[in-house]
Amino acid sequence: MKYNVVIIGAGQKGALADIPGSKNDNKYLSYAHAVKENQSFELIGFYDIDKEKQELAEKIWLKGKSKNINPDIIIITTPDDQHAKSLYQVLMYNPKLVILEKPVPKYVGTAVDINKQYKKRNIPVLVDYTRRFIPFWQNIRQKILDNEYGDFKKGVLYFNRGLYHTASHFVDLCNFFGIKSTQIELNEVDSDYRWVFDWNLFFEKDFICEHAVDIKEKKISMYDNHLKHVIEHAANYLNRKCELVCTMDDGIKAIENLNKLEVRRV
Repeated sequence: MKYNVVIIGAGQKGALADIPGSKNDNKYLSYAHAVKENQSFELIGFYDIDKEKQELAEKIWLKGKSKNINPDIIIITTPDDQHAKSLYQVLMYNPKLVILEKPVPKYVGTAVDINKQYKKRNIPVLVDYTRRFIPFWQNIRQKILDNEYGDFKKGVLYFNRGLYHTASHFVDLCNFFGIKSTQIELNEVDSDYRWVFDWNLFFEKDFICEHAVDIKEKKISMYDNHLKHVIEHAANYLNRKCELVCTMDDGIKAIENLNKLEVRRV
């Protein structure tokens, strides 16, 4: 059985980051590419308020227009401040699964209301926090749970481009690793020169770190297939092979912890 997929948001992440013939066409930087390559899914359409983008995505990936068929899977890649609106609108289609590009709506009350409505209709939501889907970080998580690094001491993040957009990645990763928000520190860098996402987690016996650089200069190889992992995970879930690795509950926890943390601008 193949599941019909519609992507809401036909920008870079939705459709254009790795189009055929581009320098990135061997990577999986768009949901469209990942869906097209997965045998469990059939990409049937795009929706974007920018009709030129929508038509371009349709031309590239569908060789024509979107099909007027109710989707089984809806992927939301709209801007962060549009996530709540998109999630409410998607409810009417009663899909089997919604994949939401992180974060969940930043107002906890709104996110909780949406979560209740989705649970009431038995519609699962998979929140795409990148690192939860990467085998490398899944292996690190298991080592932490097995206490290979010893007791946790402290975590520090330096970031820019938004508390919810960027820092939420780190907070969710800490949640994934079982690290409490009271044990981490967030430092916002007041700059626009490049994307800043540098962090360290210090343990009794060792430390873990990541020093990301701007995607325009270098792409860290383990993230090249990130969306392929997300779509494979969705397929495994629908085929009853696993539970979702990141749900709306997880997304809300990340936002709740962000709201509790004091952000110090350096």
